[in-house]
Amino acid sequence: AADGSGRYGTFTVTVKQQPEEITLNKTDVTLKAGNYVTLTATVLPSTTNDRTVTWSTSDASVAKVTTAGRVTAVNPGVAIITCESKTHPEIYAQAIIRVYQPVTKITFNEKNPYVAVGESFQLAWEVGPDTATDTSVTLSTNKTDVLEVWQDGTIHGLKRGEADVYVKANDGS
Repeated sequence: AADGSGRYGTFTVTVKQQPEEITLNKTDVTLKAGNYVTLTATVLPSTTNDRTVTWSTSDASVAKVTTAGRVTAVNPGVAIITCESKTHPEIYAQAIIRVYQPVTKITFNEKNPYVAVGESFQLAWEVGPDTATDTSVTLSTNKTDVLEVWQDGTIHGLKRGEADVYVKANDGS
């Protein structure tokens, strides 16, 4: 005290480093429906006192996220995952999650079709599931001298013989 009494008081001041930035290990992820990825957040600077973050999704019907940053792809679409500082929500980072549904089956409507030499036949097929993101296919044959195959499903007989027709999903599945 200034009065000469010798009395005094003390207190402790804690200086905290606020977060300035959050970075994620991945910012653009493509996942197959049902798969997952774990995002890792780094709160900067390294001397930040409170590194606690919260996670959220822009669309839980597309991608869900846990409190640990594990993102699970639910349905085809795009979702934004946000990781923000718990104490300073204006500090955040985001990742784009693109979810696709691969083709799981392709079935031809015809069983053992035939075509005469010089004639054409239109193949029909179904791609599943109905939610598949890319249902386009590529058709081919193992014997191009016997059978010509067009991408619209038309097959044309060139000469007598047997040939296999292959259909491959273009989504890489």
